[in-house]
Amino acid sequence: MNKDSRTCYPSMAKLKELTQLSQRFILDSIHRLEEAGLVQVTARKGTSNVYYFPKETDQFEMFSDEFLDMDLLPKVKEFYMKIQNALYDKDQEFAVTHYSDKELAQLTGLSIPTVKKYCKILQDKGYMDFNLTNYKDEAGLVIREMSFDMQKLGQFGL
Repeated sequence: MNKDSRTCYPSMAKLKELTQLSQRFILDSIHRLEEAGLVQVTARKGTSNVYYFPKETDQFEMFSDEFLDMDLLPKVKEFYMKIQNALYDKDQEFAVTHYSDKELAQLTGLSIPTVKKYCKILQDKGYMDFNLTNYKDEAGLVIREMSFDMQKLGQFGL
């Protein structure tokens, strides 16, 4: 997206290449974004559509080309993007959350096993680490801290 005009115009072929997702999935996703008012689409015949992101959609987190080009499954990248609101200290070298797998599942609309799977992938690739804290939740379980390496994720300094 051009940061000044807040527009972009990727072709469907480019979106499929970048996301490794089907055209149907991409179109459904764009439609959901339109319905939510997060993007305005101007269809153009014979060329790619124009996508405009209104100023009100500043809840979008900017992601570097380095992050978008990482060797991660698109669904794992999507998971990381969805949990951005659960992270704090994002302007530092590490972003942190104390959300449980259940809370992350509720936040992302994924199952708890899927959240665990994606966290394991991020951990195995060295993008995230778990640390146990000295605190317990209301059920008496030790609270786990998830720490994301913003440098390795290509997000440090954005």
